[in-house]
Amino acid sequence: MNADTDRKYVRRPLAMEELARLMEAAKGAEPIQCVSGPDRAMLYLIAAFTGFRRNEIGSVTSRSFDFESEPPTLTVAAGYSKHRKTDAIPLRKDVADRLKAWIADQDRVRPDQPLFEVTGKRTGAMIRRDLAKARADWLK
Repeated sequence: MNADTDRKYVRRPLAMEELARLMEAAKGAEPIQCVSGPDRAMLYLIAAFTGFRRNEIGSVTSRSFDFESEPPTLTVAAGYSKHRKTDAIPLRKDVADRLKAWIADQDRVRPDQPLFEVTGKRTGAMIRRDLAKARADWLK
């Protein structure tokens, strides 16, 4: 179908302020589909700054990050990549610092274990609930 002629949803990127509100709303919210609020906030951060999709993000382990390189990178293995090639995405320094601090607090996760359990989850429903909470908070 031609998206220009049949627009059911008009998509647009979130502004930085909107992303910050979404992450703040998620961070303080109850778990959705067994994914905690702080984990969802980091999931949204990775999605926003890398463009990776759910299954790509679901494959990310702490070993996927190279915080020592210049710039820091996040690598997804070819088996999980949309392109079926190993994807190494550079990260902004502030994003990398935030992710590094969050990973350091993840003592429940082994280095080879995925950081996010999103396989089979309805991530669209997750973000809609967090967006609704962010909007409600903003309206207050």
